[in-house]
Amino acid sequence: MESAKRIKRSCGTLSLFLAITFCSATYGLMNPAVAAESQVTHPRLITQPIDETKKIAIVGSVPTQANAKNDRGRVNDDFPLAHMLLVLKRSQEQEVALKQFMDEQKDVSSPNYHHWLNAQEFGERYGLAENDVEAITKWLTTGGFTVNKVLTNGVAIDFSGTAGLVRKHMGVEIHALNVDGVDHIANMSDPQIPAALAPAITGIASMHDFFPKPAYSFPPGSNGYPLHIATPADLATIYNLTSLFQAGYSGQGQTIATINDFNMPISTDWTAFRSTYGLSGFTAGSMTVVHPGGCADPGNGTGPSYLEPLMDPQMVTVSAPSATILAASCQNGTTTSGLLLAMQGLINQASPPDIISVSYQIVEQGYASYLAAFVSAYQQAVAEGISIFVSSGDLGGSSGDWVYGFSVNGFASTPYNVAVGGTQFYGTWVDGTAGTSWSSTNSATYGSALSYVPELAWNTSCANSQSASFRGFPATYGSAGACNSYDSSYDPRQNFAGGGGPSICATGQPSSSSPYIGTCAGWPKPAWQTAVGNPNDGVRDLPDVSLAAWSIAMCNNGCGSTPNGIGGGTSASAPLMAGIQALINQKTASRWGNPAPIYYQLAASQYNTSGSATCDSNSSSGVSASCIFNDITKGNTDYPCRGSFDCYYGTPASGNYGVLSLSATSYQPVYPATAGWDFATGLGSVNAYNLANAWPKSKKKIVSILSIIFNNDD
Repeated sequence: MESAKRIKRSCGTLSLFLAITFCSATYGLMNPAVAAESQVTHPRLITQPIDETKKIAIVGSVPTQANAKNDRGRVNDDFPLAHMLLVLKRSQEQEVALKQFMDEQKDVSSPNYHHWLNAQEFGERYGLAENDVEAITKWLTTGGFTVNKVLTNGVAIDFSGTAGLVRKHMGVEIHALNVDGVDHIANMSDPQIPAALAPAITGIASMHDFFPKPAYSFPPGSNGYPLHIATPADLATIYNLTSLFQAGYSGQGQTIATINDFNMPISTDWTAFRSTYGLSGFTAGSMTVVHPGGCADPGNGTGPSYLEPLMDPQMVTVSAPSATILAASCQNGTTTSGLLLAMQGLINQASPPDIISVSYQIVEQGYASYLAAFVSAYQQAVAEGISIFVSSGDLGGSSGDWVYGFSVNGFASTPYNVAVGGTQFYGTWVDGTAGTSWSSTNSATYGSALSYVPELAWNTSCANSQSASFRGFPATYGSAGACNSYDSSYDPRQNFAGGGGPSICATGQPSSSSPYIGTCAGWPKPAWQTAVGNPNDGVRDLPDVSLAAWSIAMCNNGCGSTPNGIGGGTSASAPLMAGIQALINQKTASRWGNPAPIYYQLAASQYNTSGSATCDSNSSSGVSASCIFNDITKGNTDYPCRGSFDCYYGTPASGNYGVLSLSATSYQPVYPATAGWDFATGLGSVNAYNLANAWPKSKKKIVSILSIIFNNDD
C-alpha cells in the first residue's frame, strides 16, 4: 500500500493505474510488486563455547613505531585505556548482500536505486546478530572491561579498561615509547581473543596513540618560490564555479561535515573569510561547531591541529558558499582518535550530513585494524547516500617516515571514498608564466585569474627535478643534489607533494624487515577504476581527482584589511571537491553515495585510456571549454627518502638523502604526471560547471518535477 502511495505522490493527479504504468515504464520507478524490502539473514557466527585456553591473534594492529629502538618499557597495569573500539565482522552472506545492495543503489534499473538507509536500518540488515553481540559483551564484562555502548550500526563496541586487563585477557603488553623525542604508548604485539569469538571480530581499532596527522601544509614564506595566492574568486574562475553560481547553484539545502580531532578555533574567521573574499552575498550559508554523538569537546589544537579545523570550513565555503557546514570534532580517547568518534557520531545520528570531508592522513602499514573501523563507517555512510572526500596526503608516494618506501593514505585508499590529490598553478611556482595567466591587478574580492590557469602536479619538495633545475642543482639526489644542499633562501627539508600510489597494506601486517612483505595486501581494484588507463596492478589506485593544494588564501585570527592567511595541502583540495559535489547534489536534487564511479564513467567518455589533447592542462593551445576534466601532464610527486627501500642515491651512491625511484639502479621519479589517469593527479582537476551538467539525472529529481507539475501534496 505504501508503494502505491509513493507512486501516487510522485505522479500527482494521474489515476493510480496510469501513475503506476507511466512512472514505472518511463522512469523505472519501484512498482508495487517490489514493495517488500529484501531481508538479510543474521546467521550466528559464534557457535562454540568460549574457551580462554584456545586463543588466536588478530593480525594488523601493531604500528611500525612499536619496535625495540623506541621501547621504554611496559606501562603500569592500572594505566587507563579509554574508548577502545572493537570492530565486529559481519557474516559472509551479509557482506555479499551489502555489496549487492550498494551496487543496486547505483543501478538506475533497480528498485533500490538511491534507496538510502538510515543507521538503524543499516544495523538491522548488516550488523552482527544480537546473540553474537551479547556473547562478546558478556566476555568483555566478565573480564572486567566496561562496555560503554554498542554502536547503532551494530558493527562496533566501545569499551574501556586498563593495561593490566588487556595484558591478562588479550595477551598484549602496552609499552611506553619515545619516537623522535615524542612520548607515546602502543601495543607491542597483536591482541589475542578466544578462537570461538574470531568469526565475529575484525580487530580492535587501536591500542596505541599514534593518531592521524592533518594533511595541512603551510607555505613557509617563499622558500625560494614566487608565491601567487589563489583566492576564492580565482578558484571560482579557474574551476568554472562562477557559471554554477550564476545558474543558482551554490549549495543551498546541502549539509557538509568536516571532521577534526580539535575544534574550529576561531569561528569568526569563517565569517571574516566570507566577507573579505566576497562570499557573504550568498544566502543560507552557515557554519556550526558540533560534537556528534555526544562526544567530549576536544578544545583547540596547536600547530597543524590548530590550522586544519580552521581551514577546512573556509575551503568548503569557497565552492559551496550557501551550504550548511558542520565543523565536527571529538576529543581523542586514550587509544581511539577523535576522528573515528566524530565519523561514527555523524553517520549514526538521525539526520546525517550529505557529504563528509576528511583532511587527515595515516599510512596503511601497521594500521589495518584501525582502518577497518573506518572502512566499516565508510560502507555505512555510502549506504546512507553520504559522499566521502579524503585527502590523498601530502607526502608524495612516501610512507612519510623517510625510511620505508612507498605507501598511501589509508583513509583515502578504500573503495568507498573519493581520494583527492593536489595541484599547483602556473604563476604560484617557479615556471615564469605568471603574466600570461594572471592579471597584474586584483578585483575588489582579490581575484586576478584571467581564465583557467594551467596546473602541475603539486610538489614543492627537494625531489622535484623541475624546482631543482630552477635552483641550479644538477639533480635532486647525490651529495651535490637539491636534497642534500640548502641555503638561507631554500630549505629542502620543507617537503610537500600530493599523495598517490597503489594500495599496498590495507590488510595484514608488514614484516619488521620490509614494509611490503609479511601478510600485507592492498584493497582490490574496484571495477569502476579499470576503464581509464589505470595500471593493471589489481589494487585500488590513488588519487581519483585533484584540485589546488598550494598557496590558497584563508583567514587566520582575522583577515584584516587585506588577505593575511595562506594555507595548502590536500587538506585544502578535499573540502574544495566536497563543496563541488554539493553543487551537483543540489542540481540533481539527490544524494549520490560514493560518486567516484561516475567520475570515472565521465572521464572514460572524455579521454579513455590515453588522454585527450584538447583537455591537456599543459597544452600550448589551452584546455577546451567543453572538457569535464583538465588532464594534468606535467610535474611529478617524487619525495626525498633515506634508507634502503625504493630510495635512489645516484650512481655511485652519495649523500645522506636520496629520492624515491621506481628503479633501484636508475632514476625513475615517483610519480610522473602523464596523459590520462596517473598516480600524480588521478583524472586531473575539474570544470565544475561541465561536471555538473554531464552528471546523470536522478529519478528523485524527475519525481520532484512531476510532483510540482501535478501540484499534488497527497
